[in-house]
Amino acid sequence: MPNADNRFASDPSEVPASSADASGAPYPPSEESAVPYPKTVQVAGAVWIIYGIVALVNLAFLILFIVGAGEEKPDADREAQKAAIALATCFGMFQALIGLVFIHVGIQSIRGTARDTLGNGIGSLLFGLINLAQGGRLGMAGDFVLAGFYFLFGVLLIGAGVLALAGRREYRQWREASQVYQAWQEEQRQAPHGSS
Repeated sequence: MPNADNRFASDPSEVPASSADASGAPYPPSEESAVPYPKTVQVAGAVWIIYGIVALVNLAFLILFIVGAGEEKPDADREAQKAAIALATCFGMFQALIGLVFIHVGIQSIRGTARDTLGNGIGSLLFGLINLAQGGRLGMAGDFVLAGFYFLFGVLLIGAGVLALAGRREYRQWREASQVYQAWQEEQRQAPHGSS
């Protein structure tokens, strides 16, 4: 339904240049008609931040493992020791990168600075499936506690991905409306005041 007084539009071109109040000042976007920020995207962002923090905590345990593995071993075990340290180091660096990325996109999603939720949503679904697969592998090996954690975060990441994709349309509308308001604020800052 079009806005009768043209105080709010998702496209700046929809607002006539003559839109002004009695004093001649342009109308600001109306808060009452503003597009609400989708809660689904906020929830998804919170899940991604939590997952990123857990990934960094896991990195701390890997560092402790590397430090413990650095103790001197018999000659026969040194090659295996070096291989284990190298593998743990590579995995730890990858884990840190993943954790930082998830924290970054989570903060973006909560603050509304992400351009879109499509890529983040799809990525969350993929990592959720990877976690479920890893949980299944660990479960078959008898490590049920660790498997449970992987299953839990797999389900959470898949849920976050679904929420991000479900709220994509509303998020894009909110972004457009936010850009309109920011453009209006910038125009007001640059407009001359007090001219006679």
